[in-house]
Amino acid sequence: MQVLLVYLPMVPLLLMMLSILAIGIAAMISCYSKNPEVAERADDCVIRFGSVGSCIIMVVAVIQVSIYSLASVSTASVCVDLDQNVIGLFTSVNFTELSHYKYNIDPIMEGAAKYYILGSQENPMITMIQEVANDAMALYTV
Repeated sequence: MQVLLVYLPMVPLLLMMLSILAIGIAAMISCYSKNPEVAERADDCVIRFGSVGSCIIMVVAVIQVSIYSLASVSTASVCVDLDQNVIGLFTSVNFTELSHYKYNIDPIMEGAAKYYILGSQENPMITMIQEVANDAMALYTV
């Protein structure tokens, strides 16, 4: 896929170079040929096929640019509200099921994401550690 993304934009350029090379060869044949029939056939080929080839190459290039522009705009739209998009991702993923953990860790993961990304709440992991420390202290005093 990466090779396709690198080399696909070069296709219209390579086709245009081949088209220009063919027109140049036909012009040289037309100019330096001693046979007028060959020179006239070369001119006819350039007139008949040169413009069509260039037009097709330009249409391919325009289609390609529009696809790349659409892909760029659609991927860049994620960055408009990146914080909320990341929080939404954490909210939509079921981490408990993914981790095969027996306890529900989704609220902890969502809270940690909101703490680190938005800074809008207390870190749930620190709260859990404090609760465990308080419980251990209660057991120790008993």
